[in-house]
Amino acid sequence: MKFHHPLFPLKLFYQVFTGSLALIIGVLDIQGQPGPKVINAAELYLKAHENLKSLSAEDQKLIAEFRAKGDDPNSKFAQSDLERLSQTIEPTFQLISEASKAQNVDWPADWQNPWWMDSGTLGKQLARAIVFKANMAINHEKYESAAQAYLTGIIMSRHVGQDGVFMLQLIEASSYRIIINDFARNITRFPGEVLAGFTSKLDCAPANQSMKEVFIAERRYANQLIQQQGAPYPPELIKGFNEFYDQVVAWGDLPVREFEEKVNALGGSYQANTMVKALLPMLIRIRQQMAVHQTYTELFRLGLNVALSGPQAVEDSNDPFGEGAYEYIPLEGEAFAVRSQLKQKQKPVELTFGL
Repeated sequence: MKFHHPLFPLKLFYQVFTGSLALIIGVLDIQGQPGPKVINAAELYLKAHENLKSLSAEDQKLIAEFRAKGDDPNSKFAQSDLERLSQTIEPTFQLISEASKAQNVDWPADWQNPWWMDSGTLGKQLARAIVFKANMAINHEKYESAAQAYLTGIIMSRHVGQDGVFMLQLIEASSYRIIINDFARNITRFPGEVLAGFTSKLDCAPANQSMKEVFIAERRYANQLIQQQGAPYPPELIKGFNEFYDQVVAWGDLPVREFEEKVNALGGSYQANTMVKALLPMLIRIRQQMAVHQTYTELFRLGLNVALSGPQAVEDSNDPFGEGAYEYIPLEGEAFAVRSQLKQKQKPVELTFGL
């Protein structure tokens, strides 16, 4: 089974040309002297992850549990332990920070043993370390540093998910939630000008993968696995699978409910195809999970606007899963929540700010 993208010859030429050009520029400057080495963010993230895994169990627990808290932030933790750990992981945090600024993110492409099989905790562990640094900065009232740490975390999560396959999308979503949940919890502590600056920088962060890109990446991965197994499926089975997946990709960016209806109906035409039968439920689940991830992304943006402009910011929003705007819910003090009509586990998806 071979995947043919209609633009593949053009894309291949472009990638070879630009890759060769980048190699030349990276090795020699215009005077023919050695130039700067191209930074691969993926290598830095993997190194940072190894550093975090080498920490003691006590330090890993401290990173996972510590949060900035009002007037008595360190009641549960010894200040000396917090400062020691902050200094210990500073070189690791600098690796993550440097990686988040890099343009090149080239994850290892071993299809038989993908890096995320052994490093599936990378996103969560990096995110927790970033949250630890952000909360330490908040406790020292270094709000610019805290906001930059959160931004670093968001960029990291998107770098993790950029190769598109389903597993990486799940790792991206989980690490992203760790970052934005903590920022949202602390949002009322940030000065308005810091929030405004953060929002502007967020506009420049890498974009999420579209669902069509995700389905294409997953199909490419599946093709690699099948080829390595010696194409063990009958040709007619593979032909039907290709036809089915071509249509799935074409529908990839449809609204989630419309996508589910069309894919389920199409799957009924391939009931005898065991490959399609095995894949169909996973396609529906990943589309639902990505809809939740996309909704949290929108709610986080909306919450930032509410913190800057007030509840009226919600009036101009549009909840694709409801009829009109997202819902604004005032809570105790300055706290609030924003809610979508999309449901996960029978409950509306919402994000709470200031609690």
